[in-house]
Amino acid sequence: MQGGFPGQGNISDDPEFLDLAGPDGDPNTWDDADLRLRPESPCIDSGSNALVPSDTLDLDGDGDMGEPVPVDGHCRFRYVDYALVGDSGVGAAPIVDRGALEYQACPGDVNGDDVVDIGDLSALLSAYDHCDGDPEYNRFADFDSSGCVDLADLAIVTGNYGGSCDDSCY
Repeated sequence: MQGGFPGQGNISDDPEFLDLAGPDGDPNTWDDADLRLRPESPCIDSGSNALVPSDTLDLDGDGDMGEPVPVDGHCRFRYVDYALVGDSGVGAAPIVDRGALEYQACPGDVNGDDVVDIGDLSALLSAYDHCDGDPEYNRFADFDSSGCVDLADLAIVTGNYGGSCDDSCY
């Protein structure tokens, strides 16, 4: 909650939405906002599995309406562990993210916008040949978890260049 709100588990950190203002540039109009999480979001793996409601509408069509809702607001898997972020939420791994949308890492997508494009290539090249978390983007550009942003990571970005990972149902 912006400005803070008393209560266990509440945070006041910026959730790092992809584009709160949307194409119209107005953060007060929610219909065009992109509320997916950036890879640096404090909301990733920090929710509470116990607070996920029951799948009473059987959204996944498996006949089990007593299970927790297995998909997020974009019909993507709800329980996804993002290995580059430590679990800080409540429950057994994988821990859900805070909010309606679960962060889904996309190979080659450094900036988290579900498209592998020039922005990702630029971010990777800025971090290229850096190791151990320097600069900040290193942990998001080190796709093979080698500890360095190197040719293997560049191959992942160029191999997925021009692709999209947005598999939402809307």
